[in-house]
Amino acid sequence: MKISLEKRNENIEILNSIYKECWENKDFIDDLKNNPIQSIKDNLGISISLQNEKKTIEVSDQTDPNIIFLNIPAKLETDDIELTNEELELVSGGAICGGLCIVGIIFVASVVVGFLAEGDGKEAACE
Repeated sequence: MKISLEKRNENIEILNSIYKECWENKDFIDDLKNNPIQSIKDNLGISISLQNEKKTIEVSDQTDPNIIFLNIPAKLETDDIELTNEELELVSGGAICGGLCIVGIIFVASVVVGFLAEGDGKEAACE
């Protein structure tokens, strides 16, 4: 399935709305775990339909600051992204996404490594 940059940005806005509601309304998290599609519709007024081979939405509450959560996302198939000529001009040379993506990856990796490396150094961070 091809997805436009506009649709991708719309999906990001929806996710941000869901995250914000979770942070502000703990009851929403329980509703979201039990019936995510209906909960999003009831609480945010956003109708979601799963497409293609998607079967469900898995919800995990990762708001506990004392736990490091590592989410392994599905591999992003970049062939599914279609850019308009205007969007191609914006990202030509990788100036917009390239640098920011690399910086983001390095930052997240360094934060995770920093958390895992804390301690007295006598035990292994991951076994």
